[in-house]
Amino acid sequence: MLILIPIQRLHIEHSVVLKNITVSSNIAINESGNIFINNKEYPISLVDKSNVLDLFKECFAIYHIDELDTCGDAIKLVEHLIKPVDYALDSLRVSLNSFRVHEQVIGTPGLYEGNRLAVVLSDNFESYKIFKGKELYYELSEGIGCDATGFYTDENDILLSFREDEVYAKYRNILHRLFKAIQIYNVNSCFEFLFSTIEGIDCSTSHNFQTKKIRILSFIVKNQNEFDILSQQLYFYYKIIRTEIIHAGKSLYDILPWKKIYGLLDNLYWLVVKFCMASIKSGATTFSELNEKYAKSVMNFHTLLQIVISLSVKRHLLFSENVTILLK
Repeated sequence: MLILIPIQRLHIEHSVVLKNITVSSNIAINESGNIFINNKEYPISLVDKSNVLDLFKECFAIYHIDELDTCGDAIKLVEHLIKPVDYALDSLRVSLNSFRVHEQVIGTPGLYEGNRLAVVLSDNFESYKIFKGKELYYELSEGIGCDATGFYTDENDILLSFREDEVYAKYRNILHRLFKAIQIYNVNSCFEFLFSTIEGIDCSTSHNFQTKKIRILSFIVKNQNEFDILSQQLYFYYKIIRTEIIHAGKSLYDILPWKKIYGLLDNLYWLVVKFCMASIKSGATTFSELNEKYAKSVMNFHTLLQIVISLSVKRHLLFSENVTILLK
């Protein structure tokens, strides 16, 4: 049988295959005259027999499933059928979405007229049944939609892998949650989410941000200059921005112009993306293997680490001396 999931606010003029899921639209089918699902071609004349596409005047995802128990809880069933589509769409999100164009986001898959739903079709498109899930009374920022017309998949797209090891599972799930952060209304909440993600991203047991920062940056930068720039940037975000927001209760709008706010959020967003992708592509399948790779990367910047520590100590001593003079 076939599973069809409507996708709001996604414009696409050609079908795209994401893993075993085909993302398409009425426009794409009418243009090509057919649709491929799980490497099988379905002509438009067959698709039109069911009139199911007339129900949704938008984009949709469709995939094949061998068997399905439709007698259980409808809400759980719908969520189960939507989940693989939502994850597959991450391949589009990482290519098309960013905070600099935060209003251009893909709509919630499966959401239609206030309900989450899924359509179960027969293999010959002759019959179908709509399953309604839970009602959604609140949604993250809708945005104006996303145009994926120029998007084409890469056969080696790591986000569409069938890997099940612990490294892939951890960083793939982090990325999935991260892509939804663009739809968070409140910029302070968004900053806190992104920064807390960075603080817990490297599998380290250390609570020292300096140590975490070096592990993270050394794993994704290409040279010393890039390391220096990102290190200074993160230091500013941690010591100034984070302190003002979390400890002083200020808004990002009190600290930066709104255009720079989205630049800041975008910098944090791409830092997480790069680190997660680098961790997945590292070849490590266990956390112990991954920690070894992190440690090896840090060794490349060992000299820098000593300089940073030395400067931190000197800055602390200078500050102490100045306070002592003032007190006298």
